[in-house]
Amino acid sequence: MSDVAETAAAAFVALAGDVAGIESAYDHEPGIEGLGQLPCVTMLYLGAKRVGQASSNVEDLEHTWDVFLYLRLSQYEPAQTQMRELVPLLLAAVRVKPTLDIEDCWANLLDELARPEFVHDQEDRPAMLLKRLKFTARKSEP
Repeated sequence: MSDVAETAAAAFVALAGDVAGIESAYDHEPGIEGLGQLPCVTMLYLGAKRVGQASSNVEDLEHTWDVFLYLRLSQYEPAQTQMRELVPLLLAAVRVKPTLDIEDCWANLLDELARPEFVHDQEDRPAMLLKRLKFTARKSEP
């Protein structure tokens, strides 16, 4: 990952960690066994691509991550309610600070309306509900 990607990921983790109800946030995907307290946010870096600007010949470099929101699933209804509360709070955190305090950088977090997934890998671990979001950070290139 580039310096911009690392800085953007760290800034997003700080924003997510400040969201009321989020117990832990990671700039990587630690795997189920590495998750801290739930609800938890993790990031999986997908790479970067050059994106042209509509109003000029300048290209930006856009970094993309899958963001995962993990929730404990003892009963579906409370987990679903918690998801409905936390997703808008995460989206709003990025909308309030779209530059992430990085010069010439614009960030966006999207809920692509993917269905929540059930995660249950071993019988001795509790089941979880997983929601996938998409995070991008676009930096103007000189």
